[in-house]
Amino acid sequence: MNAINHVRETQGDTATETLDPELSFVDREGEMLVKTTGEVNGRDFVLARLKNCTIFIADTCGAVRADRLENCKVYIGPTRSLLVEKLEDTTLAVAAQQLRIHSATRCDFFVRMRSGPIIEHSSNARFAPYHLSYPALAAQLQAFGLAHDNGLWCKVEDFNWLRARQSPNWCVMEESLRPAMVAAPVAAAAAAAAFEDTDEM
Repeated sequence: MNAINHVRETQGDTATETLDPELSFVDREGEMLVKTTGEVNGRDFVLARLKNCTIFIADTCGAVRADRLENCKVYIGPTRSLLVEKLEDTTLAVAAQQLRIHSATRCDFFVRMRSGPIIEHSSNARFAPYHLSYPALAAQLQAFGLAHDNGLWCKVEDFNWLRARQSPNWCVMEESLRPAMVAAPVAAAAAAAAFEDTDEM
C-alpha cells in the first residue's frame, strides 16, 4: 500500500510512520517548508497537521493530500490531483487536473484547472486565478495540459448546494483583493534565510 492510499483510508489521521520524509511535510509549526524543482518529480506528496507554515512545492506532483492545515500558505506546481481536508484560514495555490476540497473554512484558493473545483462541507471559501511563478513552471504547465487559463478556476461545484442560484459557501475573490504573483524560492536554503529575516522584522 502506498502512502497516499494509506492516508485516504485513515480519513484525516495521517500515520507518519508510513510516509517517506522526502515526500511529506507533517507535524510542523511556524516554518518555511520548500521543495524545489526536481525534488518531487511527479511523485505523490502529503501535507498533514501543519500550523502557521509557508509551503512551496515548486515541482510537479502526482496525487497530493493536504490534511489539517491551519493558518498556512501553500503554493504547489502542476499536480495530477489534490485532495484537501480540514483546512482553516489557509491560502492554497495549485495548478491541478482535479481538486476536491472537504471541510475548508475561511480559505482562499488560487487555482488553474482542467475541471472545476469541487467543495463539500466548506464555508467562506474564495477562488481566484493561479498566481505562482518559478523558472520551470511554464514547461511543467504545458506538460500537464495547463498552459492556458481556461476560466475553470471559478466553475466551482458545491456538493452541499444543489440549487440553481449561487452557493453561499464560496465566492470569486474581488480583483482588488487579489495579491500579486508569488515567486517560489529557487533554493531551500535561501528560502529559510528569507523566512528568518521576515520573523525578525
